[in-house]
Amino acid sequence: MRFDIARAFFLKQERETARLQDFLFRHRARTARLLAEWVRTKLDDPSALDPLEAAGWTIERDDASIRASLRALIPAGRCSEAEWLQACDVAHAQAWTQLEAELGNPSPHRLS
Repeated sequence: MRFDIARAFFLKQERETARLQDFLFRHRARTARLLAEWVRTKLDDPSALDPLEAAGWTIERDDASIRASLRALIPAGRCSEAEWLQACDVAHAQAWTQLEAELGNPSPHRLS
């Protein structure tokens, strides 16, 4: 019986790529949800926005479109541009930290 190192590396590549893509998708969805929760605090009627619905937007929209849609929901004068950008950065970092705590570090595992 022979060990096929090329096949082992190919299988590792497939597993690691799938794991990383899963992590990145969860990160996008979590970021959208956290940002939507922050937007709810700025709205007069918090029930007007469901954070889980905003997380679902990641399937059909890109990040810029999601941020633009959420930004458009905030009434004029309720949020400065600097405050909005800070909220985006905080949601992005917080989502990464939460997922890393739940799923572990997304960096590839070494073959041993």
